[in-house]
Amino acid sequence: MSTTTYTLHLSAAGPVDVAVDDRGEGQPFLLLHGGGGPDTVTRFADLFATTYPARVISPTHPGFAGTARPEALDTIGELAALYIALLDQLELTDVTVVGNSIGGWIAVTGIGGEFLSYE
Repeated sequence: MSTTTYTLHLSAAGPVDVAVDDRGEGQPFLLLHGGGGPDTVTRFADLFATTYPARVISPTHPGFAGTARPEALDTIGELAALYIALLDQLELTDVTVVGNSIGGWIAVTGIGGEFLSYE
């Protein structure tokens, strides 16, 4: 597993730094954690990436686990836009989006917008 911080640009919030854990190889999965923070999905991400031919990309939502959150980044829709920008920067297509709790809310919001283009 590697952790990389990406600077993503949103029109509503400006530049936003996002820490991303990336593990495994194969079909890409964007795994969005819930309100308990990124540690709540770590074991699942590790298991999934080692059991299947899967690349699991797990960002830490800004404001979680000691990360900064710009004041302007204050809606679920903006978080969905942030992860769309991440997928664009990583040049990924055909991505399966999985979310737990608030991560599920972000995933569903993205489906109503741009994530559909990644399926």
